[in-house]
Amino acid sequence: MVELMVAVVIGMVGMVALFQLSKMAEGQRRSTISGSDAQSNGMFAMYALQGDLRQAGYGLNWNVLLDCAATKAYNATRTPSTLPTFPVAPVIIGAAANATQSDTVTIFYSSSQQVTSPVALSSSPANATAAYPLQSRFGYALGDLILLAERRTASVPIVTDCIVAQVSGLPAGSSDIEHAASANYPYNKSDAFGISFTTNARVFNLGPSPVRNVYEVASNNLTVRNFLSSATENVLAPQIVQMRAQYCKDTDGDTATDACNTTTPATAADWRQVLSVRVAVVARSGQPEKPSGSGGCDTTTTAPTWQGGSFDLSAAADWQCYRYRVFETTVPLRNQIWFQS
Repeated sequence: MVELMVAVVIGMVGMVALFQLSKMAEGQRRSTISGSDAQSNGMFAMYALQGDLRQAGYGLNWNVLLDCAATKAYNATRTPSTLPTFPVAPVIIGAAANATQSDTVTIFYSSSQQVTSPVALSSSPANATAAYPLQSRFGYALGDLILLAERRTASVPIVTDCIVAQVSGLPAGSSDIEHAASANYPYNKSDAFGISFTTNARVFNLGPSPVRNVYEVASNNLTVRNFLSSATENVLAPQIVQMRAQYCKDTDGDTATDACNTTTPATAADWRQVLSVRVAVVARSGQPEKPSGSGGCDTTTTAPTWQGGSFDLSAAADWQCYRYRVFETTVPLRNQIWFQS
């Protein structure tokens, strides 16, 4: 009987040891996998953002375009078909409403492979829906999207009446560009917004699929949508819980960055101060860690930080149960810098 009881005790001690070993192994496995997931998701999110930021402003190489604060666009395949007006700028940072929310980053650039210089009209079209007679239409193809901006006068570089249209026809024997609305050319509005252009206007070839990507964090995912073609958000990287961005500016003209903030430039002169964009994302582990012996979570006790400050993750009551990785970079706006002169 004594021997049986001793055997039972030894067996129970062995089982407790096995359970403890299993618990430790599971904890290590969970931490390793979660950390790996956070690193992969964060790296992919930053890779996508960096790639678009390097292209920002391509094909929009006319400083005066930065005064286009309310560009009009239309897409019959999109709901709503008349798009909200938008500024012509390489990057727009939408500052978060409060510290627990994320910024949004909108990046705009042309997809044209040949023409990146503005072209003037050779004469004024008869009306808003008439073909645009270009001085040269080399490099333009059917289906290309174009951006038109009207200067107030030939000598005053401030632009008004900026619109996006689509090349629907290239008549032989001329340099005209037609922009008729049809099922094959959904970016053309039937009345062309009622805007007639003159020889003071400039035309930009945006290519067949220009990018105006809107990056934002929704439901702990980094999402992206092309503003011009779709209102649907697509998940780019999961478990991205917050994103912050800042314009980095040269405010004293010494060609060096001396201020980074979220204040969006209001004029072309203000935009000339912007040299780069700083962006950071916070990636979270896929699974929460188990609570400590006290019953609370202490996996993360201090909020993650970046050069712009700290991230406030307190909107999630269990935020301390997760592990986090911050991915941060500063990307020079090379297209913006090159055409400023």
